[in-house]
Formats: sequence, structure tokens, C-alpha cells
Amino acid sequence: MAPVMVTIRYAGDVDDLFAKWERAVELWQREFGDRFAGPDTVVAKGENGDLVIVNVFPDDEAHTNFGRNLGGALETVGLTAPVLEHLEVLRIEFSSHTGMQTDDA
Repeated sequence: MAPVMVTIRYAGDVDDLFAKWERAVELWQREFGDRFAGPDTVVAKGENGDLVIVNVFPDDEAHTNFGRNLGGALETVGLTAPVLEHLEVLRIEFSSHTGMQTDDA
């Protein structure tokens, strides 16, 4: 199975949104982290000032386990109705200047 990448966007105050996102993931990890693997994640500020989260999962099962079980935590912290985009990953590569490893998907 190919890795799955999901982009999540929230419009609003990035600092507030980022704090809420971090809290939601922490709640998810406490409740489900021992049963399911979480995604590799990049969080950024979009060009129009929105919060952009990019999650990469090893497969659709991991994506489903995270997505189905994150909803309660998102609701708890007040994050609802993000804009989502699901993409099949063809390749993952990081440049050497980031200090990250290079991996082929």
C-alpha cells in the first residue's frame, strides 16, 4: 500500500489554532497512541495566514485509525470543519540541508 498524505487547513489566528491542534494531538496520543501509530507531521503557516497541517501516514489503515479517532479531541479543543485534501504519496524526499533522512515511499 502507498503512503497517504492529508492536508488540513484552518482559517483564523495561527497561534491559537496551532495551540489547539497540538492539544488535540496530545489528547489523541494519550487515548490511542498505544494502539495506533500517529502520522509524520509538518505544520506551517499558509500564504493567506491559515494553519496548514500535512500528515503522512504509512498506509490508509493508519490514516483511518487516526482520522476516525481524532474527532473527539478536535471537538474538545474547539477545532471543527477543516478543509481536507487526501493525496496518494508517490515519493518522499528531504533535502540534505534539513537534517532529515531521505526516504522513498
